[in-house]
Amino acid sequence: MAGAVTVALLFVGSSAAAPLSTTTASPPTRAPYSGTEFGVFLGESSGCGVSATFPVLPFFNLTTGVANGSVKATAHSCGSANSTVFAFEYDEFESAAFRVPSTGAYQLKASWVLSFSTTLKATPGAATELASAEFIVEATVEVLNESSGVFTDGTAPSETHYITTGTYTHSYAKLHKSAFLNLTLVKGYSYAVVALVQISALAASTPGTSSASAAVNMGSSGKDAVLTAISGA
Repeated sequence: MAGAVTVALLFVGSSAAAPLSTTTASPPTRAPYSGTEFGVFLGESSGCGVSATFPVLPFFNLTTGVANGSVKATAHSCGSANSTVFAFEYDEFESAAFRVPSTGAYQLKASWVLSFSTTLKATPGAATELASAEFIVEATVEVLNESSGVFTDGTAPSETHYITTGTYTHSYAKLHKSAFLNLTLVKGYSYAVVALVQISALAASTPGTSSASAAVNMGSSGKDAVLTAISGA
């Protein structure tokens, strides 16, 4: 390979780690992680009769690698406009900044274990009315070029479900999701690795008597997202 960056440089606290490689897996970096955690939550809506709630605010535990959060979106028909609402949270870990000794191609892998429950409800009103509910849970890995402010995105393995009528309730236990990233790192630039999990709930209804709701719980006993390792792929 054209360059080498150690896991120790990427994530302080793993000083004995071998270099990341495009061909050979390096020893993984595990919790406790050294860096910064961020939590973001946001609701977007249009029409009326909508709400976005966040029963558990997003949080990533640097000591354990455990992320938590919970969202709910609800839409009830009212007035003459469609009602739509989107609620999401993401938990993010950002490593300490690092530089590479020479320009080269690299691979990264972030390994997550996801446990959560979801309830979707969609109740169309009259024959011409529509309702829909959807959830999305995804985990990914990115690299931030701190010198330019540009992110390079990796894969985003996800779990999702969508309904237009009825009720869908399900618990997902210990889903293993691995996000991969191939990129070129340039000597002289400063980088940081970002690993995050995002939970989203979407609900929509047309005018009349239709209604919909979507909820994702990743914030109670046995419900969480665990960043188990970051390593060379």
